[in-house]
Amino acid sequence: MLEDAIGDRGKIPGYWLWNTQITKVFRVNKANLRIGLAGNNLFNQDDYFRGVGISLGRMPGPGRSVMLSVQIDI
Repeated sequence: MLEDAIGDRGKIPGYWLWNTQITKVFRVNKANLRIGLAGNNLFNQDDYFRGVGISLGRMPGPGRSVMLSVQIDI
């Protein structure tokens, strides 16, 4: 099935996304401190998706992003 003009039907082009995450746990007194760094869509590739349930046509996926996380377990 070919994609229609508004992009709510048909095939979406294939794509690859590269993601990575590094996490390190430190012992601080009696608590564990977990620090993580994650990168999504590292090469900033174009990708598309359709919503589940209500489709607004072909929507672009998010671009490159970086996330820092900190967690303390007491």
